[in-house]
Amino acid sequence: MKKVSIFLGPWVVFLLASCQEAKRSSQLSTTSLDEYAIVYNVLVNDSTDNYEVFTMNMDGSQQKI
Repeated sequence: MKKVSIFLGPWVVFLLASCQEAKRSSQLSTTSLDEYAIVYNVLVNDSTDNYEVFTMNMDGSQQKI
Protein backbone atom coordinates (compact mmCIF):
# COMPACT_ATOMS: atom_id res chain seq x y z
CA MET A 1 0.00 0.00 0.00
CA LYS A 2 2.87 2.37 0.73
CA LYS A 3 4.36 1.78 -2.73
CA VAL A 4 1.02 2.63 -4.37
CA SER A 5 0.68 5.93 -2.50
CA ILE A 6 4.27 6.88 -3.33
CA PHE A 7 3.58 6.17 -7.00
CA LEU A 8 0.20 7.94 -7.15
CA GLY A 9 1.20 10.99 -5.09
CA PRO A 10 3.24 12.75 -7.79
CA TRP A 11 0.57 12.01 -10.41
CA VAL A 12 -2.14 13.62 -8.32
CA VAL A 13 0.00 16.73 -7.82
CA PHE A 14 0.79 16.83 -11.54
CA LEU A 15 -2.89 16.57 -12.49
CA LEU A 16 -3.91 19.34 -10.11
CA ALA A 17 -1.17 21.62 -11.39
CA SER A 18 -2.19 20.92 -14.99
CA CYS A 19 -5.80 21.86 -14.32
CA GLN A 20 -4.82 25.18 -12.79
CA GLU A 21 -2.57 26.06 -15.74
CA ALA A 22 -5.35 25.35 -18.25
CA LYS A 23 -7.65 27.71 -16.36
CA ARG A 24 -5.09 30.51 -16.55
CA SER A 25 -4.54 30.08 -20.28
CA SER A 26 -8.29 30.22 -20.97
CA GLN A 27 -8.51 33.50 -19.05
CA LEU A 28 -5.68 34.94 -21.12
CA SER A 29 -7.30 33.97 -24.39
CA THR A 30 -10.61 35.66 -23.53
CA THR A 31 -8.99 38.95 -22.53
CA SER A 32 -6.79 39.15 -25.63
CA LEU A 33 -9.76 38.87 -28.05
CA ASP A 34 -10.27 42.63 -27.75
CA GLU A 35 -7.06 43.12 -29.72
CA TYR A 36 -8.32 41.27 -32.82
CA ALA A 37 -10.77 42.20 -35.56
CA ILE A 38 -12.24 40.48 -38.61
CA VAL A 39 -11.19 42.03 -41.92
CA TYR A 40 -12.44 40.68 -45.25
CA ASN A 41 -12.75 41.86 -48.82
CA VAL A 42 -15.68 41.44 -51.23
CA LEU A 43 -15.66 41.71 -55.00
CA VAL A 44 -18.06 44.58 -55.83
CA ASN A 45 -17.63 45.02 -59.56
CA ASP A 46 -16.29 42.09 -61.59
CA SER A 47 -15.64 44.04 -64.77
CA THR A 48 -13.35 46.58 -63.07
CA ASP A 49 -11.95 44.12 -60.53
CA ASN A 50 -13.09 46.43 -57.70
CA TYR A 51 -12.98 45.14 -54.10
CA GLU A 52 -14.38 46.65 -50.90
CA VAL A 53 -12.70 45.97 -47.54
CA PHE A 54 -14.93 45.46 -44.48
CA THR A 55 -13.98 45.28 -40.79
CA MET A 56 -15.87 44.25 -37.65
CA ASN A 57 -15.23 43.21 -34.07
CA MET A 58 -14.86 39.54 -33.17
CA ASP A 59 -18.47 39.41 -31.94
CA GLY A 60 -19.81 40.87 -35.22
CA SER A 61 -20.52 44.36 -33.89
CA GLN A 62 -19.32 47.69 -35.35
CA GLN A 63 -19.29 46.68 -39.00
CA LYS A 64 -17.44 49.29 -41.08
CA ILE A 65 -16.57 49.77 -44.73
